[in-house]
Amino acid sequence: MDSPEGLLVRARVMRRRLEDTNAKLQEKEKELYEKCVIAIMNNDEGLARCYANLCCELREESRDISRFITGLEKDISALEEKIPSSKSEVPVIRLGAYNREFF
Repeated sequence: MDSPEGLLVRARVMRRRLEDTNAKLQEKEKELYEKCVIAIMNNDEGLARCYANLCCELREESRDISRFITGLEKDISALEEKIPSSKSEVPVIRLGAYNREFF
């Protein structure tokens, strides 16, 4: 079983990854929306519908991820309350000094 400190680090990493994924979904949705507008301007109703449906799906996924992030932030706050502030900091590692032989 993970320690509370380990769970906190994993939860923070998960939150960051979800935020990055959500940002990518929102960017992709904007691109598809622009394509939808262009298809409408070109009187291509079928293609416009296709893009609109994809936009709708991406918005739903983004909304679901946002809800999950909100719940995860509550869990992170609860974990931070249980851990003394000195233990909740993530240790800093000098990667350059340790990984030079791999590059």
